[in-house]
Amino acid sequence: MFKHIEIISPKCILLLGATAAAAVLNHIGPLSEVRGKWKNIKIINSYFDILTTFHPAFLLRQPARKKSTLEDLYEFKRKLSS
Repeated sequence: MFKHIEIISPKCILLLGATAAAAVLNHIGPLSEVRGKWKNIKIINSYFDILTTFHPAFLLRQPARKKSTLEDLYEFKRKLSS
């Protein structure tokens, strides 16, 4: 997966959920610790801006978190547009 990311070289990456955060950021703990915060992470030989938010399946169980997720998506869109 990391080699694919480096080849594609996206402007930024959106991680959805704790599993993705654990795999890419090596984050173990509550997703709220990294949700909505930009991280600049080195993957192989390149740096990427990464934003983490809740997984859609989580939002089905916790609809109160939709507002913060929408804020994250707007922030991600802003970064893509800049």
